[in-house]
Amino acid sequence: MFKFFAKAGLKRSEEELSNFTETFIAGPAIDNSIFVWRAAIFNYQVSRRDPDWDRCLGSQIGENQGLIQLKVIETNKAVNSLFKKGHHDDVVGLKIWNMTFRSMSNMALQHYGKALWRHIETLQDMTKAVAEADIEEEKQLVGSDSPAVTLMNNSVELVKYIPPQFS
Repeated sequence: MFKFFAKAGLKRSEEELSNFTETFIAGPAIDNSIFVWRAAIFNYQVSRRDPDWDRCLGSQIGENQGLIQLKVIETNKAVNSLFKKGHHDDVVGLKIWNMTFRSMSNMALQHYGKALWRHIETLQDMTKAVAEADIEEEKQLVGSDSPAVTLMNNSVELVKYIPPQFS
């Protein structure tokens, strides 16, 4: 019975990964750059308060599987919460991490993560430009000393980050 549920869960994950990756890669580069910028901000925020986040992202194939499964569940819950609140750009940004952890959770799914991150790598210059424009706009709205501007400045370098399993 357990094998049946495990196989069904793997099939569902594979369908979701396939759909997300294909849709994301086919999407407009400017939109995807905005989503990757949001993903970089999430990466910075979460890694500052959760050491397991970086441990999972830095995992080699087959390592930390229990923690990675937990990150799949946590990011999925957070995606659903953001969606209900109508934060759609943030939803896709966090969904990138959800799909990344799902890709890391099973060798049969890893090729989806590689395809996703190969595409994200092609967006790095545009994503950095989006980030810089976003920071300038935020400075105009709230001033340079704002915590939001500090957060964004600290997140900029993470637009170049690619998890080691996918680099």
